[in-house]
Amino acid sequence: MVLERTVEGAYRTLNRILTSDGLTEAIEQWHIYEKPCRRQRESCETCHRIYHMEMAPEMNFVMRKNRADPRQGC
Repeated sequence: MVLERTVEGAYRTLNRILTSDGLTEAIEQWHIYEKPCRRQRESCETCHRIYHMEMAPEMNFVMRKNRADPRQGC
């Protein structure tokens, strides 16, 4: 539903929602045929997935705001 004829705002909102869900990348991948030798994307995505799974706990620790200050005596 578009309120007050703001089509551009509705379009931006829809794109933001689709991008956050990852649907735009999936649609682009199905739209164009990939040759088997060009499917390096799959191995890259696997490497990225593994990296992010290993880094997630470390990033969560770093992003915590209620941890003690390591330099209290300074």
